Amino acid sequence: MNKTKNKKTNTATPKTPDRIQNKNPFLLFSSHTFWLRIIIICQMALLGLQFAPNISTNGDDAVYYILGKSLATGQGYHNIHLAGYPVSTQYPVVFPAILAVTHFFTNNPLSAKILVVCMGLLVTIASFYLFKSWALWYITPLVFLTGSSAVLNQHAIELLSEIPYLLLSLLSLLLLEKSYKNPGKKWLFWLTIFVSVLPMNCRSIGMAFSGAFLVANLLNKKFRYVFAHFIVLAVTIIFYKMLTSWNTPYIIQLFQINSYDPDQGYASISEMITRFTTNVSVYSSSILPEAFIPSFAHANLGLANITGVLMSLLIGIGCVRNFFLPSRFISFYIIFYCGILSLWQTQWSSGRFLAGIMPFLFFLFFAGISTLWEFCIKTGSHASTYLRSLFINNPLSSISRAHTLILLAIALLFAFDNTSMQIRNCDQRKQSTRDWANFNSCADWLRLNTPQDAIVVSRKAELVYLRSNRQGMLYPYSRDREKVIAEIKKQHATYILCDGFYWTGTTQRYLYPALAAHPEMYRIVYALRNPDTFVLQIIDK
Repeated sequence: MNKTKNKKTNTATPKTPDRIQNKNPFLLFSSHTFWLRIIIICQMALLGLQFAPNISTNGDDAVYYILGKSLATGQGYHNIHLAGYPVSTQYPVVFPAILAVTHFFTNNPLSAKILVVCMGLLVTIASFYLFKSWALWYITPLVFLTGSSAVLNQHAIELLSEIPYLLLSLLSLLLLEKSYKNPGKKWLFWLTIFVSVLPMNCRSIGMAFSGAFLVANLLNKKFRYVFAHFIVLAVTIIFYKMLTSWNTPYIIQLFQINSYDPDQGYASISEMITRFTTNVSVYSSSILPEAFIPSFAHANLGLANITGVLMSLLIGIGCVRNFFLPSRFISFYIIFYCGILSLWQTQWSSGRFLAGIMPFLFFLFFAGISTLWEFCIKTGSHASTYLRSLFINNPLSSISRAHTLILLAIALLFAFDNTSMQIRNCDQRKQSTRDWANFNSCADWLRLNTPQDAIVVSRKAELVYLRSNRQGMLYPYSRDREKVIAEIKKQHATYILCDGFYWTGTTQRYLYPALAAHPEMYRIVYALRNPDTFVLQIIDK
């Protein structure tokens, strides 16, 4: 009997190799999801360290928040901070619509900023689940870079549309992959199409996303995705234009020589070509390394330029490689996106415009390194034959352990660089410079000492509105003094806030000469020094 029992005990449910292996606690560190959790926790710490509850001095933050308020209060899509409540034609509607939800609960921008922070964390998670289906073996290094990126985290603590745009782009591609695998689910197909048109309705440069979506699906012979996306996108654009205006300010700005000096007119073909080449040079040699390794780039400007060019070449190699892989969408997307970006006015060139594609750049960067690695290790006398096989037949897989460790080492070095930069500069965004302190003091004075219906002329009407709850207007960017004065009178302005901003000279260039020509129309009612900042009351209308 005892032997029988022992026999039954020994033969019942034998231990599988997986169960035996799972008892090894060190296997936990080889889990991609384990590292995702660690990265998210570290990213939360970085975001919390840099987070400030107030809206930043970037004017776009305030405009997005105000448009959300306009939608939430039933006033339509209007710039309610401007005199006359004009319809907004410059800012796509998706991000303000998201922010409108927070206005139902509180009028404090803190909740809106927390919402964008959460989106920043979701970007890292969405990047993980999207890219692991294309290149699982370097997903951990890629997520390390995404979670620690100074550019991404900077925009995750501000009310700008870059992070929502990026999240919608990633979600759209995740849904597209799932829809490919489940062609019979109509609800998933239409959900994919709906989300795929949101990036362009979140940021105008989303036309690059839609263009890549159409081309990639066309090459993949997914024709119903092409037709559905095109039709739904056209419907949303027409509907938005009917509700707002058919004006296209971004198209006008694209061809202007300088939007801050409209009198210069529009750029010629040769000037557009020069602008394109200048932007390509600046982004590849300067802005790209600052986005990838900001601490190193600021400390080693000359070496950073060379590093930036090498990074650009690696991204280009990865881009070519991906044309022949299931992830070919990324190649088209980056080409279209960077092409549009290179046509933009050079004074606006900055890392902000790379924030919306950073995870895709990381992916192509690693793809470029992987391609060079495979080519150098495996090619010999048959280099040309292998090169063709490498690009056309070989997917991004089956890479050696040494290669993976090198990518991980690069990612950790870059992550350390980005993290150290964010820790060093964590207090900068929380401190107000003298020019902004004076500007805010003047806005506070306006709130306390002017009637509710006062209209204030200023360089940042949206920030004056949030601080003083007074509508306003931006003075015309024109050297014609009478034109500036005529516009001020046309809008029935009653006060003028003359700033002393260090970062721009438009007030001194356009407003001061006009006021100097008509000293009889105003009197100083509030003044501050260092720098000189004034509130003027208009006494002659």
